[in-house]
Amino acid sequence: MDDNPVGEAFGGNAGLIFPNGNLRSFDVFVVRTEKLPDRNLPDAFGEFVPDFAAEVLSPGDRPSQVAQKIGEFLEFGVPIVWLVDPQDQTVTVYRSLTQTQRFTASDVIDAEPVLPGFSCNVSRFF
Repeated sequence: MDDNPVGEAFGGNAGLIFPNGNLRSFDVFVVRTEKLPDRNLPDAFGEFVPDFAAEVLSPGDRPSQVAQKIGEFLEFGVPIVWLVDPQDQTVTVYRSLTQTQRFTASDVIDAEPVLPGFSCNVSRFF
């Protein structure tokens, strides 16, 4: 593992087991270094909640399923969830089910305080 002051980023090929036993995969997620057992990557599925998660909408995604998934992420303590919508070219940031903010391609987005110093133009996602 590279020395990184914040944590490790993972793609869709990694999975986590949530406290309710559900195995979840995210398009992208970040886990702060101090949450990693012995500060190492797990050999199998991690049993911790990520500090940041991003999901990219696919054309076949049903809104109710996406809402349920985001709700579960937030319920188990993921502090920031990004929902990336390529069709509308927007990113909706969820900090809770009631605290959301939608960004368009002309906006700059960040993930403070989880990813300190990180920001980028939303248009880079599209």
